[in-house]
Amino acid sequence: MRRRRLEALFREQVGVTPKALARILRFHRAFRLIVDGTRDTGLAAVAADCGCSDQSHLTREIRALSGSTPRRLHLRMPATGRAHSFKSVGQASP
Repeated sequence: MRRRRLEALFREQVGVTPKALARILRFHRAFRLIVDGTRDTGLAAVAADCGCSDQSHLTREIRALSGSTPRRLHLRMPATGRAHSFKSVGQASP
């Protein structure tokens, strides 16, 4: 079976291409890491955990899929869902 045919079958069954699904799943993982209150981590670590090349790549992906920046997503979450302060690379720890 050719790659394009496999992609077409995948899209028919799932609703998006394999590449788009991978992008959505990467966003979902990043979102969970950003709003999870159990880790005190920065965007560079989240980017690495999600397979992005760097922090700016992660930020572009999140903005493209959600229309918001990682920081805004984090700040929109209820305070009960996050027990840490989200840090960007270069931001000093308290």
